[in-house]
Amino acid sequence: MRKSLEDEMIDEIGKQIAKEIDDGIISTMLVETGWTPVEFHFKSNEQAVAVTEWLYETCKEHSWGRYNSQYLFKNKQDAEWFILRWT
Repeated sequence: MRKSLEDEMIDEIGKQIAKEIDDGIISTMLVETGWTPVEFHFKSNEQAVAVTEWLYETCKEHSWGRYNSQYLFKNKQDAEWFILRWT
């Protein structure tokens, strides 16, 4: 039986809420273990691409993560470089 549009929308909203909750739990856990949070909002799609490229070029693999509008950095110096470059 095919789901109604309403059921599909409810399922999608539920998935989005679950992801936000999971991201909140993960980011809290990382901050509690010493990662540095930086709140950041993109000004454009071009900036989003530039920031992502910069992160891959500048920071070590698995030493940063993005959760909603917050970036988390394992190394405080990477967070400082990010702040100096992008804020």
